[in-house]
Amino acid sequence: MKDYIFNFLKANKNLILIAAVFAPFYLTLGCPIRALMGISCPSCGMSRAVEALASLDFAAAFHFHPLVFLLPVAFALYLCRRKIPSSVMRVLCITALVLLSVVYVIRLASGSEVVFINVRESLIYRLFS
Repeated sequence: MKDYIFNFLKANKNLILIAAVFAPFYLTLGCPIRALMGISCPSCGMSRAVEALASLDFAAAFHFHPLVFLLPVAFALYLCRRKIPSSVMRVLCITALVLLSVVYVIRLASGSEVVFINVRESLIYRLFS
C-alpha cells in the first residue's frame, strides 16, 4: 500500500503541484480568472457543484454546473489513462472540451447567476482605471 501511494504521488506530481499553487488563491480570493479579469471561466461553479453533490443536493449541483455528474467518469478515465488507447483519450478530451464550451456559451447567453461577465469588478480593471 505504501508503494502504491508513493507511485501515485510520483506519477501525479504535476497535478499535485498545480493544486498546491492554486489552493491558497481559491481559498482567499476565489476563482483566479474571475478575480483578475471579471469573467467567469467555463468551469465556473464546479467547486460549488461538487460541494452540493457531496451533500446529495443534486438539483443544486446541476444548477451550479450541469457537467458535474461527468466528474466521476473523468476521474475514472484519468486513473485508467494508460490502459486506454491514446486515440480514444484524444476523442474523449475533445468531446469534453466541446461540451464544456457549449454549456459555457448557453450559461452566458441565458443570463445565469453563476456564470457572468463583470469586468468593472476585476482586479485588472481596478488597477488600470
